[in-house]
Amino acid sequence: MPSIPSLPVSRPVRIDVAGAFLNADVTVPDDARGLVAFVHGSGSSRFSQRNRAVADGFVRAQLGTLLLDLLTEPEERTDAVTAEFRFDIPLLADRTIGVVDWIAASP
Repeated sequence: MPSIPSLPVSRPVRIDVAGAFLNADVTVPDDARGLVAFVHGSGSSRFSQRNRAVADGFVRAQLGTLLLDLLTEPEERTDAVTAEFRFDIPLLADRTIGVVDWIAASP
């Protein structure tokens, strides 16, 4: 029976975007052909089993993945009670742009 190759290890990263430190997990195969970024606002996170399963599929297809939470941990806690950040489209968009810039500047 052929063995299934193991996936590269995911590593945590903290990305500084406009003074907010965002938590993410990055997985990059040795011969990656690109990178897929999963950005999560509220209600889902980089720990979602469904998103991780999809990300594993991309990694098997030789694409790196970045699973990122757009809200800081304190913002996520506040949003769970007040919902004040989940529809703050300018905030989420600015952070997404900052993450794309971070990706472009990363080796």
